[in-house]
Amino acid sequence: METVIITGLVLFGVLLLSFFIRLSEGFIGFRKRKYPLRAAHIDFLKGSFPFYQSLNEKDQKRFQERLVRFLNRKRIRFQGKMANTEVIELLIGATAVSLSWGLDRYWYPSVKRIVVYPDSYFSKSNQKRHYGEFNPKLKTLVLSRKKLLEGFADGFDNKNLAYHELAHALVFSMLRGRSYESRRFTVGLRAIQLRFANPDFREKMRRTEYFRAYGESNIHEFFAVSVENYVETPGFFNKEFPKMYAILKTMLKHEFIELC
Repeated sequence: METVIITGLVLFGVLLLSFFIRLSEGFIGFRKRKYPLRAAHIDFLKGSFPFYQSLNEKDQKRFQERLVRFLNRKRIRFQGKMANTEVIELLIGATAVSLSWGLDRYWYPSVKRIVVYPDSYFSKSNQKRHYGEFNPKLKTLVLSRKKLLEGFADGFDNKNLAYHELAHALVFSMLRGRSYESRRFTVGLRAIQLRFANPDFREKMRRTEYFRAYGESNIHEFFAVSVENYVETPGFFNKEFPKMYAILKTMLKHEFIELC
């Protein structure tokens, strides 16, 4: 009888410990699974993700490895019924990998959870409707499926929700690092802040209308908007704002290829 009771208590303790571990890490309600890349996934990258297409065979292998690592380390939850969820996961993961491609600290430690809504959603953090946001305290990235797909439908309008929100997450990841790479990133962000505060630079921003007006909200939004431009129209960016372009190139340690 005592053996049965002890065994029961041990099992209960194990289950309770498991529950609190899962709760503390925010795993409840989020899906995590081993994510092997299948042939269909690779075909999708080859046909639908230009950055992957631009890589040689060796770098494509490295891209696949980083993509698998990213998807296997993050908890993803889809709010509501959605079709083709694997496509969304691949797009988010591929975006993350391409943005941090030149970095050693490429795995976004600032992100633990990713939530995807069908369309706009009501954010409890500021009581407003959003299409996307990054919450550093909760280490959560939130995206609208509709806007995410729209961002990849047009690769030249400098509007890409996934790159925008992951740019925010990358900033928090790098600022908390202690490596030379993180310090260089921080120096770059300060250089961008100085340009952002410069009246002549701001006047050129407005005159050219190259950077979306939303980027004028604050330095963090300006950085995220600049990343969208850096990805989608690097040629024009480098021509019209060469110093700003050079700062981003130094921070990210790689460039994106113009699609046409």
